[in-house]
Formats: sequence, structure tokens, C-alpha cells
Amino acid sequence: VVAFTDEERLIGDAAMNQQKKNFKNTLQFFTRYIGLNAECVEQLNIENQYTTYKVLPLENTKIGFEVTLEADLNITPEQVLAYYFRKTKTFFENSGITTNDIVISVPVSYTHLTLPTNREV
Repeated sequence: VVAFTDEERLIGDAAMNQQKKNFKNTLQFFTRYIGLNAECVEQLNIENQYTTYKVLPLENTKIGFEVTLEADLNITPEQVLAYYFRKTKTFFENSGITTNDIVISVPVSYTHLTLPTNREV
């Protein structure tokens, strides 16, 4: 879960707490959109049933999420996941935990389109 406020971006429990106040700017299950594009209409219709945020078609048939801050922002699922990884790395560095590796579990439901996109992030 990633939440966007006017002051900061939140992940984890802080984002879950923000979800009640700011549900349109809180993205959960965003990884289900990784690798999808505007041409995947049937899959997008299924995924959109479970979201509270707006999913938009972007240029080059990509999809994105509308986040309303001081100005409207369209952000792709890959950008949200990259932010999540960056924030997690910063958390561990600030905690004094050093690591060079991270393990990412990938659901069985990931397709041949989703896996390479996840690796790129």
C-alpha cells in the first residue's frame, strides 16, 4: 500500500491509516496492474472492481493512476513500485541495517508480461 499526501508519500501501516482519510490517493493492489496496458481491457475491468483510485490510459498504451495532490499527477504502476522499493531501502538504511540483496516474492498469477516489468523496476 502506498499513499500520497500533500506533504509526503507513505507506505505500509502509515499508508493504511491514511487510506480512511484519503482513499482516492491511496494505492493498494497496484502491482496487479504491472505489465498491463490499455489494450488489456478485460483484465483492467476485472482489476478496476477492487480499486478506489482512478486508472487512466496514458500515452503509448500505458496505464497510470490519477493522484490528486497540489496538482494532478498521473503515475504508472512501475513508478509506484520503484518508489516503494526506494522507501523500503531508505528505511533499512536509517535503521542501521545494511544489505545488498532483497528478495521479492512473485505471485503465480504474474504473466509473461508482468515478470519482466517487475525485474526492470
